[in-house]
Order: sequence, then structure tokens, then C-alpha cells
Amino acid sequence: MTITTKWMAHPKDSAAQLFLPSLIAVGALVALAASLYGLGGENPVGPVTLFLSDTWDALSPLALFLVTVWVFHLIFYLLVGSFTKDLSIVARAARRLGSAFWRRFLAAWAAAAPTPVHYLTPSLSLVRLFRRGLPTWLSTGWLPGDSVQLE
Repeated sequence: MTITTKWMAHPKDSAAQLFLPSLIAVGALVALAASLYGLGGENPVGPVTLFLSDTWDALSPLALFLVTVWVFHLIFYLLVGSFTKDLSIVARAARRLGSAFWRRFLAAWAAAAPTPVHYLTPSLSLVRLFRRGLPTWLSTGWLPGDSVQLE
């Protein structure tokens, strides 16, 4: 059985998902208004400031709601995130124990198996992989040309 956990989004990422769309929309409208007033030959500071103040008055309840949602997400990230991390550590340890159990079970089964597997597994366990450039005094296990003697 594999236990998988999905990590909660980082508060930085959730803040970007909550606030960035409205900031992009307001910024685009401010840039459009400033460019239109600038092309018309007027000073864009007054109308753009008026637009921003009206936008803040209209969107302040939404902004307060989004800040509240983000603060709750931050609190749950701090509380549940550590629990999720602990749970994943426990799941990793359980998976390691389970695989060790099955590895030992299969090794014991192969050792008690009939003749072909019984004679094959000990000989393969004595073979150690070594690099070609490794000096002979550092290589362990069988070397090419060693003789094989079975019981």
C-alpha cells in the first residue's frame, strides 16, 4: 500500500493566485486610462488618481475577503503542512520496511527453492561488479578467469 500526500500550496503561491489577477486588471486599466488621457493632451494624473480611488472604494470589501482567505490558508498551511510532512516521513519509513520484508522473504524463498535456483543464487551473490580500470587489488569477488566450483 502506497500512501501519497498532496502538499498544500505555499502561501506565496496562493497569494499570487488570489491577488495577481485583480492587480493585473487594475494595472492594465490604469495604463489604458493614462495613455488615453496622455494622447488627448491632458494631464493624466487627476483622472487616473480618481479612477484608482473609485476602484479601491469598490474593491475594498473583496480585497478584505481575499486577505482573510489568504490568512486562513496561511494558518492551515502552518498547522496542516507540518502534519502532512510528518505523514509523508512515516509513509516513506513504512514503504522501506515493507520492501525490506519482501526482499528478505524472496531471498529466503530462493534459498529454499529447488536445485536450479538454489545453485544460481549463491554464485551470483558472490559476483561483485567492478570497473575495468579498477586495479586488481581493489576489485572484490570473482575476476575473469576464476574457476567455479559448485558443491
